[in-house]
This record gives sequence, C-alpha cells and structure tokens, in this order.
Amino acid sequence: MATGALPFKGDSPLDTMHAIAFDEVPAVTAIHTHLPPDLHRIVSRCLRKQPTDRYPDAKTLADDLRRLQRDLDSGVQRALPPGERVREGLEWLRNTMPIGPSGLAATVGFLLLVIWLLVSDAGTGRLVTLTVVGLLIYRWVRNRRGRMLKRMVSRVRSMHEVQAIVVRDNRITVSINKAQASVYMRVHRAT
Repeated sequence: MATGALPFKGDSPLDTMHAIAFDEVPAVTAIHTHLPPDLHRIVSRCLRKQPTDRYPDAKTLADDLRRLQRDLDSGVQRALPPGERVREGLEWLRNTMPIGPSGLAATVGFLLLVIWLLVSDAGTGRLVTLTVVGLLIYRWVRNRRGRMLKRMVSRVRSMHEVQAIVVRDNRITVSINKAQASVYMRVHRAT
C-alpha cells in the first residue's frame, strides 16, 4: 500500500509463489525514494520469513507506526535501538556479501594474518606465505558459485521425478515429469 506495487512478483504464478516463500522484500525506499527509512524497517519486519523475526503482536506494530507518525509530524528522526541496528546491519551484510558466512570468515582470517604480519617483523618467508594464502582464499571465493552449482545439480539429479537439468549463466532450469509442489520444494531445498 505504501508503494503502490506488489512486494513480490515473478514472471509466472509459480515464480511469484517462490518469491513470497523465499525472497527478501525489496526496500520501499528503493521503489519510492521519498518514503522514510523507518517505514522500510517496519514493512520488512512485517514481511520477514521467520515468524519469530516478525512483530509479536499487532499492538507492537501499531506502537511502531504511531512512533513513526509522531516522528514524521515533529520532523525529528529518532535513532534505532541497538538491537534493531545490529539486526539491520546483519541483514544488510547478508544481502550485500556474495561470499557467505564461510567466505566472510576466511576473509577475516586473512585480514588478521595480514595485521599480524604487519605488526611483527615480517621476513620474506612470511610474505610468501601470506601471498600463497591470499591466492588460495581468492581462488576459493571466486570458485564458490561453481561448487554450489555442482552440489545443487548432484542433489537434484538424484530425484527420480527430474528428467533434465539445464544450466546457463545464472539460470538453472529443471524439467520434471509431473508438476508437483512437493518436487518443487525439494528442488528448492537442494539449493
């Protein structure tokens, strides 16, 4: 209602159902830039996939909406509570980091190694070690998509309903012998 656009849409009804079940809601501020960021926070919390991440009840939602209205009327922008700031930061990180948690851990480990080498008296051997470790981490992160794709294809291939799997660029097409929602859900879980 705030944007005049549906939060989830796809090319087909099945794509739309997939988006409702698994995709994150786009920011309302990306659709209409004049909307306040706090409205996005409220809307995205209402549309979270896990029930525990949503508002516990309508009263809490109404309180947040009243607080937003009061802030808009007064022209004052209040700071988010610390817990909400951490949750928003983690959500932003999850949506913007293409490497995932293990890639993030590897990157942090590499940065700690660099800091350690800079602080200590780094000899040529340590510098070579740092270069080799950096190249291995880079290769591991760069090839992540291919590893995930192979794992998904091998899992889906084992389903007896699957007739063909076609992989082109960023699209994976799975052909099954009979359309069932349970097969669709099992294919999605394989990703």
